[in-house]
Amino acid sequence: MKVIKVDKSARTCDVNRDELADLTEVRLNAILEAGNDVITIYPKQGSKVICILIENDPTDAYIIATNDIEEISGQ
Repeated sequence: MKVIKVDKSARTCDVNRDELADLTEVRLNAILEAGNDVITIYPKQGSKVICILIENDPTDAYIIATNDIEEISGQ
């Protein structure tokens, strides 16, 4: 799986899954309403990632690992 787009303001990214449909709006933080004291890791476009699907739903996923980081942001 590779990152094809990162939206820093929404803290999401889109992920290409080769033979499967792309995942869109994949969360960069596991918690939907993460709060104020959060560290967010932004993967570089093109980096490889591992995603978790919530209840096996491809419209609800988050990233658990990446091989190339663009930025780490603490809020």
